[in-house]
Amino acid sequence: DLNLHDIPCYGTTAAIVNQTKRRCHAEQANPGDQRPFTPYTVTKTGMTDAKATLSSMFSSMADLLALQRANPHRVRAYKRAAESLANLDEPIEVIAGRGALEEIPGIGRELSAKIQEFLDTGTMRSYDALLVPLPPEVADWATIPGLPPPIVHHLYFRLGIGSLTDLEALVRSHMLQTLPGVTASDDRILAAIRDRLEAEPPPGRGPEK
Repeated sequence: DLNLHDIPCYGTTAAIVNQTKRRCHAEQANPGDQRPFTPYTVTKTGMTDAKATLSSMFSSMADLLALQRANPHRVRAYKRAAESLANLDEPIEVIAGRGALEEIPGIGRELSAKIQEFLDTGTMRSYDALLVPLPPEVADWATIPGLPPPIVHHLYFRLGIGSLTDLEALVRSHMLQTLPGVTASDDRILAAIRDRLEAEPPPGRGPEK
């Protein structure tokens, strides 16, 4: 089986949000460097919220690891960390500043180091390693009801599902519902796939102008 950790990671990840409020130092030094970068989440007040972004990252990592059938204890650790960060009453930067990250429930030495890495650089290497960029047409599947980004990554990299017709066949086999994280019925997903297939130009013809 293809392992996501064996694939080099190129391109810019967009699994959290599309904001570009910050640029990592390496990207500024070399505009041609397209290494993955995960910006802070921007709240409704316009302020950056690192703890919300970190919570989303850890939650996504738990989902991706679960799909890879990783150690259940590791999956639970990321889920617990995500919940703890989401429930914090103060900014994560303040907690890190006083050296108290490991006092957060569920945050040990390893996870505190990942948090500090993100706060220092705006990136987390272990997160980016899981999120190998998808072809644009496949990444767009995350807008289909019930198919969050971790599921789409699993379908493409682990199961080899590379087209809408392949995806339709998988859904019709009812195997998609065996994956953790699928949140819509087969009928609803099939309807969305059919709409997209009908909108595609016939083979050999480009889109009408």
